[in-house]
Amino acid sequence: NGQNSEVIVPEGVKTICSLAFYTTSSYNDLISKIVLPNSVENIYDGAFANLKSLKEININSNMKIHKEAFKGSLYEDKFKEFLKKNGE
Repeated sequence: NGQNSEVIVPEGVKTICSLAFYTTSSYNDLISKIVLPNSVENIYDGAFANLKSLKEININSNMKIHKEAFKGSLYEDKFKEFLKKNGE
């Protein structure tokens, strides 16, 4: 519909796999917010790569997040700051 979308990952999901949100579809260009449950333990490289509209995602220090998880996304710089704050 041309509006930014919110994606809510269901409780119980433990892993966000590589390229989980990658597609050649323009739909992913509309994802502006992703809500992750506390059950997420691992986020792999490229999971949120190239999401050009991603402005908000809840991550915490209990999650193991691979360094390239947000590569090419709008959120990449914010994630780098998160890594610095958490001694990564």
